Amino acid sequence: MKLFFVGGITRTAEHMSQAFEQAASELGYISAEHGHTILVGSDSRSTLDYHVVVGVNQYAQEHPNKQLTVEVHYADKGGEPYSTLTSPTNVTKIPKPYERLAIGTYSHLLSHIGGLFASDVVIAMAGGDGTYRIGSVAAQVNKPILALKQFGGSAGLLYDNLKYVYASSPQIGDTSFCLAEVWKGRDTANRIVNLAERLQINLITARSGNITSHTYFISYSWKDADMADHVELVLRRASKVVLRDENDIKPSASIPDSIKQGIEETDTFLVLVSKNSEKSDWCKNELAYAIDRRKQVGRPMRIVALLLDDIPRPFLLYESLCLAGGTRAERELSLIKLMQTQNQ
Repeated sequence: MKLFFVGGITRTAEHMSQAFEQAASELGYISAEHGHTILVGSDSRSTLDYHVVVGVNQYAQEHPNKQLTVEVHYADKGGEPYSTLTSPTNVTKIPKPYERLAIGTYSHLLSHIGGLFASDVVIAMAGGDGTYRIGSVAAQVNKPILALKQFGGSAGLLYDNLKYVYASSPQIGDTSFCLAEVWKGRDTANRIVNLAERLQINLITARSGNITSHTYFISYSWKDADMADHVELVLRRASKVVLRDENDIKPSASIPDSIKQGIEETDTFLVLVSKNSEKSDWCKNELAYAIDRRKQVGRPMRIVALLLDDIPRPFLLYESLCLAGGTRAERELSLIKLMQTQNQ
């Protein structure tokens, strides 16, 4: 998912600048932890953007094996953005330059609009006129936006205008308290990012007109249980029925009748393909049974592979749809595409 951050500390709230910078950094850290692509604009130290990137860098330093992406949508004034803020080598910065308008407070308008439309969800905190304009545009084009009230400014005004919309939204409802609660470090940041994820998934599935009773069976090696947990979480957030075998102990390679029944009744058989699953007779037998049942009785309706690492496509899945799933962000994007096409 792509999260676009917009805002900055205002002169009237300079007394809160240290708390603002810390909160912004925590938002960046948690967004990176969830594997999302970060979209920012200005590299001024007074902006939300700058300190979000500081948080991304902190997470990257602590997790050198994680690959992270930051898109910089900026008004081109010559020179490379964020050149004074060195990022670890596992952070890829993608510059997205736009024309800089010579009309005062509107100079960043094009880059902000570009970031808005390139994103899945907008998160606004504090800020001035530019933040309010972007928030207003987001509302007009039905772009999901989370306006945080904690540090006032234009985002606080946006929250006041949207709080009844938030409260009546089935995707947000009672969970909107995190947008206005006293900031509680990474706990608050995590609730906000979780809320953004819920907004995006529900919006996309609603637009695609999906039937929520569609059933998914997850086949995986128990060594990939953490990734299976993430897949299940994304599907359940979109109100999908999820079946999986959570028994880590496989006394034999034969499949119990309960598992066979689950495979026969499922709509989508989703196999998590990895080096671990390739070594598992259990996984191979589940897949072979699903393929046989589909040929014999037409269920599962489709068999889909989510590729967790860089291995060749298994022969049995040669004719099946294969999607990328190596990173958290890739899995979420692939699952969203899968849900969009589940009734086709």
